[in-house]
This record gives sequence, C-alpha cells and structure tokens, in this order.
Amino acid sequence: MLFAINIAVHVASFKFIFKCADKSRRLLLPKPEKTTTCTPMAAHKHEVLIIGSGLAGLTLALKLSSNPENPIPVTILAKAPMENGNTSWAQGGIADVIGSDDSFSDHIKDTLVAGAGLCDKDAVRNIIEQAPARIQDLIDWGVQFDQDGKGANLTREGGHTFRRILHHEDQTGRHVHAALLKKVKENKLIKI
Repeated sequence: MLFAINIAVHVASFKFIFKCADKSRRLLLPKPEKTTTCTPMAAHKHEVLIIGSGLAGLTLALKLSSNPENPIPVTILAKAPMENGNTSWAQGGIADVIGSDDSFSDHIKDTLVAGAGLCDKDAVRNIIEQAPARIQDLIDWGVQFDQDGKGANLTREGGHTFRRILHHEDQTGRHVHAALLKKVKENKLIKI
C-alpha cells in the first residue's frame, strides 16, 4: 500500500521559525521585536516520496515508475546535487554467479565465510539468488560492464573463490550511478 505524503518545503531563517513556533511550548527565546504572522507554506502532494538519490533511491524510483501494470509517479528528494552521492565512490565491482564453473551455493558459502559469522544466512541467500535479475535491471537501464572477447570480463576479488565480479574499469559505482541518474532524468513520471 502506498501512502500519499504531503510535504511542505520552506526555506526560512531560524528566527522566523521560532517566531511562528507554538506559543504553548514557551520556548526560552528572546521575545520577537514585532509580531509576525505565519503564512502557509506551499504543500506538495506526492504518490511516493523517496528520500535519497543513491543507488537504492534511484533503483526504487525506476522500478515504481516503470511498472507496466501500474506505473507510479515518484519524487526524489536529495540533500545535495544528485551526482554527489556515495554510490559514485564505489570502485569495486558487483558479485554475481555468471561463470559456468560457479554456483549460488559456492557464492553463499564464500559470503558466509568472509562474513565471519556476522551474516544472516537467509538474507545472503536472498541477495545472491536475486543478483542475476538485479544485474539485468542495471544492464536494461544502460549500465555497461567491461567485456572481454567471450563476454563479461569477470574478476576475482576478496573472499571469492571464483571469478564473479562485474565491473566498469575501476569506477563501477560512478558508472552505475551515472547510468541510473540518466534514466531517471529521462523518465517523465520521476520528479527530482
């Protein structure tokens, strides 16, 4: 179920905000020099409001607005320019079972061993088994992973026992974020 979210956006100094504060709270502030009447702020009605413009926020916006059965208008609220998110700093790649010699069970085992007992096994299984579909989403949205003559140029990193890391040069996060941001900006049902 989606909830309509009404937000009011108003840029004002703290002095104005305190002048308009509920008098019953008896704020310990200097008395205003003159009486100020509070004016209503503009209200915006949104079907869905996503706070944050990182990979998770952009992915959710694209999924909701692109649902063929029920496309939903979305607004993304970001605290800084959209290009400044942490996703852009991710240099490594994305792990997925792609190689013919690899398997979900091996990937799950590698993840649990590397997690040193701190990983929830059900969550690990869920994420790993969803990876092929999520990677396909990224590709459908314009992400291009490095290729060699035979297909995806997979690497082996960290605690992985197989070559299963998809990457784009050494700036995978920047590339993924830029591709999704481009797709978001092209979507008429997404407001930023």
